[in-house]
Amino acid sequence: MKRLLLLGFVGLGWLWLMPTQAQANCEATTAAQTFASGTMMGAMNCDTAGNQRVIMGAPSGVSGTATAVAPTLSEGSTGYFSWDLSGGLRVVPATPPIGTDVSNNAIMTESGVVRLSQLVGTGGVPSTASDATGTATTIPAGDITFHGIVTCTGTCVQTQKIYGSFESSATVAKSVLVCTLTMNASTTAVDWCSVKQQPFYYYFVVTSNTSGTTPLAGLFAMYN
Repeated sequence: MKRLLLLGFVGLGWLWLMPTQAQANCEATTAAQTFASGTMMGAMNCDTAGNQRVIMGAPSGVSGTATAVAPTLSEGSTGYFSWDLSGGLRVVPATPPIGTDVSNNAIMTESGVVRLSQLVGTGGVPSTASDATGTATTIPAGDITFHGIVTCTGTCVQTQKIYGSFESSATVAKSVLVCTLTMNASTTAVDWCSVKQQPFYYYFVVTSNTSGTTPLAGLFAMYN
């Protein structure tokens, strides 16, 4: 009996000395831990607020290369993600967003970039002048400056009446006179007008009183 009691006390002592059962502890650190190859990882890692850090490895196929400049691809090339040297992912739209003025590197709705439409003449230069009714042209609503010019030998004369309209038709009876340019000068005659926030969708010009030796005329609309 004494032997049994002695064995019982020894057993209880051994249980008291045994280490406690392993638990999922979390080690708080100010930064994520790094490990060398083959390192055994024990406790989970948490930030100093007690939040557990879980970092997902990159899934298969989602790989890429960091380069100083964007890569160029040829037909049939395998595409991968591309990062700059600061870790920023490169994403370049294949088609510019609607409203982008690519040539001026700007959005067409912003001010500061002046655009131009030609109502009289072609190719950015004046053409043979005559009395005529032009074609209705779309010009964005807003502030517009109209610049007329006539060149010739001798005295150059022309009147340019600019009309605004709601329809794609150069019909004076259905339109509103926006401004009139009167040009009369030797060799080169110019005139201009500026209109504010005109709500017309179409504009056209009616030229009259044209005279001079071999006159050339132009009318340009400038706007933001």
